[in-house]
Amino acid sequence: MVHFAVTVALPGETAPDDLERVLTEVLAPFDENLVVPRYVEFTKAELIEHRRREILEYRDTRYAEYVSDPEAYRAKHVDHPQHLEYLRNFPEQLRWSDEQVYADAITVYARDDIGPAGEVYSEDNPRSRWDAWALGGRYRGRWTLVDDAVRVSAAVEPCGGVNIVAMERRLRGEIGLPEDPLHAEPGLRATDLARLCDIDPASHTPSVTLLTLDGVWHERENRWTTDPDSATGWAVFYWGQVSLLPPGTWLANVDCHI
Repeated sequence: MVHFAVTVALPGETAPDDLERVLTEVLAPFDENLVVPRYVEFTKAELIEHRRREILEYRDTRYAEYVSDPEAYRAKHVDHPQHLEYLRNFPEQLRWSDEQVYADAITVYARDDIGPAGEVYSEDNPRSRWDAWALGGRYRGRWTLVDDAVRVSAAVEPCGGVNIVAMERRLRGEIGLPEDPLHAEPGLRATDLARLCDIDPASHTPSVTLLTLDGVWHERENRWTTDPDSATGWAVFYWGQVSLLPPGTWLANVDCHI
């Protein structure tokens, strides 16, 4: 389970009383729980390619961590013998034939979802990006209003089966730590919903995801990377997109959970 901040752009002509409805509507297509008509998720060739990419990604991440210091890794994960056994056998996957890769990939599909030509079907939302969201949430008060801005009062109810704000507080032992900027109580000028022209540019830093007015979901290639080049490249893209927005565009600071 992970949280990430999403900046959502809403049409400037939206009345304040309609902001909750419009925000809910623009996020709805990305609901993980949205059931869509049955479709071909992958052809057989695409599924093999997809699974090979996953194998290579695992090789370059978790397995690379393991081989860099096997003794230290085993000591850290001593309570997970099945995981360690998987790592020991992992190199075999790098030598698999296409048919072996395919046989492994279809283990997560029900028999009825595998077609005669090896294609696989799904009713899962292919645009899935969140299973719950809240305005502000753990990132509340991330922006600051300019001095002459008028605060918008909009009570936006969290969406999804997970109360992400309550969950965060439970995980923190019901204690809010004021020195933690992600959980500090927002100041009088802090906001999570305002017009672009009313947000102090000094407080407006790029979120890792941006939902633009055309309904397109943009996100940093690796939302959790610490690579400075990736962050810089994303910031250039983010500000390029924001610069195209009319000054009166509403921006919502949303905490998404997936």
